[in-house]
Amino acid sequence: LSTGSGSFAITSNEGHVTSVTASTNMVLGSTSKANVEGLVRVKCSATTSTRMGISLRCNGTTTFYMGRLSANNSAIGLSISKVIAGTSTDLFTTSFTVTLGSYYWVKFRAIGTTLECKAWLDGSGEPAGWGVSGTDSSISAAGTFGVTLNSTSGANTWDMDTLSFNDGTSTQTAQTRLRLSVQRTRTAQARTRLQVLRTLTAQSRTRLRVLNTL
Repeated sequence: LSTGSGSFAITSNEGHVTSVTASTNMVLGSTSKANVEGLVRVKCSATTSTRMGISLRCNGTTTFYMGRLSANNSAIGLSISKVIAGTSTDLFTTSFTVTLGSYYWVKFRAIGTTLECKAWLDGSGEPAGWGVSGTDSSISAAGTFGVTLNSTSGANTWDMDTLSFNDGTSTQTAQTRLRLSVQRTRTAQARTRLQVLRTLTAQSRTRLRVLNTL
């Protein structure tokens, strides 16, 4: 736990958090990186949940970026925010409605000044595009990363059973390579079709020569 309050336990092979009544940030170890992509699967029990998501570039206990879902206000249900010296500011927001008791995936990425976040209902498939994105240079230094939560009631609970972090630059490079591979495959298919066409043309010429012979 980096900052905040809460009671943490493992219940039925899931991380279980309750008694959170203030901004809570749980960082994973001391590894520090600037370009990171985080992913978490999480559900909450009440509309008092104002924050559940990923924190990146955590510098100290009160400065970090966060990509989060809110069950408290669907108008800004998905947002990217910054916390500077303990003061939280929403940078980019979009509407998103959270169904209580259902699991959601939250993915948040920071590469340079580019910040991107998306969320989707478990089982519905990851959206191709980002739900909300933009640029900000307020926090440029490398930092730790983890999970961020907040609530207006200590009775609210969260459950998490999947959490991962990857080098954001490597993830972006892999996606570019995948697109390049698809393009190369399409080019190879086009060449194959061209070769077939040439073969068919050659066969037509052969039939024509046979006909002339007859």
